[in-house]
Amino acid sequence: MTKPYYALRSLAGGLSAVAARLGPKEAAATAAVLAQAMSQTTDANALSALGQGLSAVAARLEPKEAAVTAAALAQTMSKTLDENALRWLAGGLSAVAARMEPKDAGRVSAEAAAVLEQAMSQTTDANALNQLARGLSAVAARLGPKDAAATAAVLAQAMSKTTNPTTLNLLAGGLSAVAARLESKEAAATAAVLAQAMRKTNDAEALSGLAGGLLAVAAQMEAKDATRVSAEAAAVLAQAMRKTTDENALSALAEGLSALAARLESKEAARVSAEAAALLAQAMSKTTNPTALNELAGGLSAVAARLGPKDAAATAAVLAQAMSKTIGADALKELAGGLSAVAARLEPREAARVSAEAAVILAQAMSKTTGAKTRFQLAEGLSAVAAGLEPKEAAATAAVLAQAMSQTNSGNALHGLTQGLSAVLNGCEPPERSRRAVAVAGAVGTLAGAGWAVPTPALLGPSVEPLPCRLSTEQLVDLLKQPTCLAPARRMILNYLEHHYHRSFRDHWEFVEYAREHLPDVDLNSPPKRPGR
Repeated sequence: MTKPYYALRSLAGGLSAVAARLGPKEAAATAAVLAQAMSQTTDANALSALGQGLSAVAARLEPKEAAVTAAALAQTMSKTLDENALRWLAGGLSAVAARMEPKDAGRVSAEAAAVLEQAMSQTTDANALNQLARGLSAVAARLGPKDAAATAAVLAQAMSKTTNPTTLNLLAGGLSAVAARLESKEAAATAAVLAQAMRKTNDAEALSGLAGGLLAVAAQMEAKDATRVSAEAAAVLAQAMRKTTDENALSALAEGLSALAARLESKEAARVSAEAAALLAQAMSKTTNPTALNELAGGLSAVAARLGPKDAAATAAVLAQAMSKTIGADALKELAGGLSAVAARLEPREAARVSAEAAVILAQAMSKTTGAKTRFQLAEGLSAVAAGLEPKEAAATAAVLAQAMSQTNSGNALHGLTQGLSAVLNGCEPPERSRRAVAVAGAVGTLAGAGWAVPTPALLGPSVEPLPCRLSTEQLVDLLKQPTCLAPARRMILNYLEHHYHRSFRDHWEFVEYAREHLPDVDLNSPPKRPGR
């Protein structure tokens, strides 16, 4: 009888803490005890704790002792049909195999895989398949090409017999782990099984999962064959999209289609992506359900990257029209997110136009509500479309956001509005944001290596300077003039001015003094312009 789970978990934690101090002899003795305990229980919690302890100890084993422990685990696997036990035993065996000679590790991993494959072939139970697939994933990395081919065949066959999305994802994960060990011929055979399964089902989740598995093995095929099977699978997904109006199905199918598009010729990838985008946008225009819109927007984001400007414009027009007819904040936020994904594929002038139209709709909706949650949602929508705004539209939108910030005491609403204002004012393109993030990470790594535990902004240099503003000084000053521009909106604007002029401003009056002395062309006296003028 095994000890209670919590006791075993505590022991596993203790082993993890002291494992690094064990010598090979002590590690071998401890591993033998753990392997013996794993052979005496089928309790999943106990096996999980024992497996964690074994993984911690395994790193201290010599190849000979690791082989002895692996043999014990493999023998236990051969005597049980319990899928939970098989999963955790396989995980423990994988940890131990890492310390064995490559040839021996491959042999014992193949034996474990054979046991798991046999168990998988004898069940259609989703929970059992889940556990067995996890076990296969654990041992897959050390299989030789021949054993990997056999394992891939079993996984593909199992995928063809289930429509459970969780099971399919786990099986696809196992197939991905095995795929790297396949030869091109075996990969093609596995792909054929998956393609056949796709033609026999209409279930969207199943199709998406099968497509993921097919994509994993396509990477090991000859380029021409990979393109062909990917195109066939994409055609199946596109056909399924045309036959459904269910938002969850459409999203799942679109994500599968997007993944397959990476293997298609560019022209064909653009064509199937355009068709999918049109279907998703049309579905988004026909619902105001936030959950449905979120699913559809996710699918649209997946296929948008391969749209040409013309197809992106057609999709954007549908979304913009839907926004003009919608009043719900949740729905507007999701529609704006979808529009933002598509706008990235438009010509710059067209992207600015549709982004401005969306920003006006969102800003107007924001000016008509006092609800904290509603304003937060609308601000998220504004953040999504802000990147495409020209300075004039950005200034008008910023004025509306500043006004809304002055009218709320809700922390959540204020946080969302602040994020929206930051996105509108920020004139930095996404590639520059990514460059800054990489620069910060690199600087932190370098300084940490040199012994700086907490790098300061001064040490991080220009990588942490405020991002540039898309508005001119005149436009920022006009925002400061607005009677509704109060803290923290005022502080944010001053931060941009500080960055531009390389000095600090305690408040807006200090900036006024500086401007009168150094910026004679800046109009400080005329009344503020009305937003949009």
